[in-house]
Amino acid sequence: MLFGFCLLLFFLLVLHVVLDYLLHQRLHLAGNFNTFLPLESTYYSHGRLEPFFNKRDSIYPKKNLNHGELDYSVIQKVRNFGLIYLEASFRTSNYELGAMEETETVNPITA
Repeated sequence: MLFGFCLLLFFLLVLHVVLDYLLHQRLHLAGNFNTFLPLESTYYSHGRLEPFFNKRDSIYPKKNLNHGELDYSVIQKVRNFGLIYLEASFRTSNYELGAMEETETVNPITA
C-alpha cells in the first residue's frame, strides 16, 4: 500500500512538472554541473589550470580536460537547449570571478 501511495505521489509530481512546462514554457533544472562556463573563459585563459587538471587526469580515472583543453561544451549544450544558468543570470555587469593574483601559484597535488 505504501508503494502505491509513493508511486501516486511520484506520478503527480511528474504531472505537475509537465503541466507547468506546457502552461508556462518553463523548465527548471537544478544541479551543480561541475564544469566551466563559456562566459567565464576569459578568466581561465591564463593557462594555469590545464597543468593542474592534466596532473589529476593522469592519476584519476575521471577526466577533466578534453584533448588537453578546458571544456566549455557541457554547459553550453545545456544553454543551447534553452535552459538558463540561474546563478550567472543574476550577475551584475561588473562581475569579476575571484581570480588569483599573478604572484600566487597552484600546486596540482595539494590544490
